[in-house]
Amino acid sequence: MSTVDENLSLPPASSAAPPAGFPLLATVAPLAAAGLIWSITGSAFALIFAVLSPLIAVASMVDSRRAGRKRRRTETAAQADAVAVLRVAITERQARWREDAWQQTPSARDIVLGRASAARWRQTDATLVTLGCGPAPSGIRLGGATAPNDHRELRDWAAIITDAPIVVDLTHGLGIVGAAPLPEALARAVLVQLCFALPPTDVGLDLDTGPEWEWAAAFPHDDVRPATRHIVLHQATSGTSARTARDRGQGRLLVAVATRLDDLPPGCGTVVRVIGPGRAQLVRSPNRAPAIDFFPELLTRAAATDFAAALTRQASDAGLVTSAGAIPVGVTLTDLLTAGGSATADPASVAPTGLGCVIGVGPAGPVLIDLVRAGPHAIVGGTTGSGKSELLTTWVASLAAVHSAEQVNFLLVDFKGGAAFAPLSRLPHCVGLITDLDSQTAARALASLGAELRFRERMLSTAGARNLTELEHPLPRLVIVVDEFAAMLGAFPELHALFVDIAARGRSLGVHLILCTQRPAGVVRDALMANAACAFRCGSITGLTARP
Repeated sequence: MSTVDENLSLPPASSAAPPAGFPLLATVAPLAAAGLIWSITGSAFALIFAVLSPLIAVASMVDSRRAGRKRRRTETAAQADAVAVLRVAITERQARWREDAWQQTPSARDIVLGRASAARWRQTDATLVTLGCGPAPSGIRLGGATAPNDHRELRDWAAIITDAPIVVDLTHGLGIVGAAPLPEALARAVLVQLCFALPPTDVGLDLDTGPEWEWAAAFPHDDVRPATRHIVLHQATSGTSARTARDRGQGRLLVAVATRLDDLPPGCGTVVRVIGPGRAQLVRSPNRAPAIDFFPELLTRAAATDFAAALTRQASDAGLVTSAGAIPVGVTLTDLLTAGGSATADPASVAPTGLGCVIGVGPAGPVLIDLVRAGPHAIVGGTTGSGKSELLTTWVASLAAVHSAEQVNFLLVDFKGGAAFAPLSRLPHCVGLITDLDSQTAARALASLGAELRFRERMLSTAGARNLTELEHPLPRLVIVVDEFAAMLGAFPELHALFVDIAARGRSLGVHLILCTQRPAGVVRDALMANAACAFRCGSITGLTARP
């Protein structure tokens, strides 16, 4: 996390009052006045004013010094108040930075106890981990003093944040040395943070350790094959470090544990020496030149084991791993069609007049869905970035790959600018691409859907057929795919009645809806939901990305 990086002004130092000078004019003026009066009046009584001259001089000097002391006391008090206000401002900024830092990189103890504010499996590049707490540069700079050494203690205090998370990047590799079992306890804390932050669908776990680390196999990441990245936990012993560095160090998140510094494998850009339960030293780090002491975070094996089991249950409940193994990390469209070849080759798996295709690959193999048999309509829900658009693109591309344009047509409606469906518009199956960028064209195209329904209805009535399959020359099925259904209804609220009509009569007319929105329950009303027997929920981890 970046520092506060802020400039604050110190209060101006109180200036020393100049020494009080001799009141020459105040002394000479009475003497001159007395001499002038005496010369005019000739009265010796006027000479009494001359006696006042030294008294006035002394009184002026005393009054000047008293006023200077009072001014200095006032300035000193104002400066002390300003320093106190500045200390409060610095404390607030340091506390806010410390709180934000712990939220972004929560400690393993907070994670295990369920007190971490960060989301589980929050991102695929979360490689920052907390080793413990200690001093960190605040980035607060104090200026405005007249001399470099003014308020030196305040400057030093403001420049350092205490009890801050000591954060390192695991992409550089981490080596932990010390007398057992302290390095292992710190490595457990690091492993818990990594498995909490990185999703098991993208990151695997390689254990190059002894039997004392068998508990770590309970993490859901241990079954991921293949994965785009692996956490490599290595327990270094003499003669094995070089082999590990060659085989697993490159491109992996390496966490190595050893009793001596010389036993660590190459690739450990960050090295930590655990001196005792309450003291560790960051010996080497790409981001920190001098070594710093900090309080290490040590986690017991029992706490780590319980957390690994709980994390696996959560991954299983989310559908990320099953008894058959983990969900594949990714799949290309070619692999998707190849995986579905055996399934679609079975005549019983797909009706001749259906819309069957493979939309993904799960732990048990290809995931096949027939929109006619399972639908006739589908609703896709999920938060922003969960993979809804990728699922729609995969579905359309897979349908086009196994069905001709005489069998199925697509009307694509993209109210997110049109970028998601733009490559699909070149398919011969695509009869139109509607976006929110041209509201007039979108309004006309969506209104023409009513005319399409009436045309298909007349065709059935003329032929005396009950549904599309009974026609001698069946019309191609029309699949209307809407990305961001809520945005479309926001622009054209009157279209909800039309889509309810399509949902009710679509099965017999060969018109199918695939509606995508973030919160289906708040957008898709009961009249429309009742005819959508097929529903999907995309999660931030489980959304399938198919790359044509």
